[in-house]
Amino acid sequence: IGSKSKPHRCVLKRVSVARSDNEKNELALAEREVQLLSSLKHPNIVSYIELSRSHDHHLNIVIAFCEGGDLYRNDTSIGLSDVWPS
Repeated sequence: IGSKSKPHRCVLKRVSVARSDNEKNELALAEREVQLLSSLKHPNIVSYIELSRSHDHHLNIVIAFCEGGDLYRNDTSIGLSDVWPS
């Protein structure tokens, strides 16, 4: 993502929306996540870039890459170990 002169690092989150009884629910939850992500603008919140749907029944959510990992990996420095036990 980005231009050839200044590429941007990003992350692809793949959400399965396989053909099943829960397909509508899975799709609705994923679309709600994308809607929420796209509306949030804050330096401490990962940036939403784009959404696509693949032929293998996945939604592909492209978000900005976070240097230093995520909250789960950094839980000891901010006290989240009780929320996400190892």
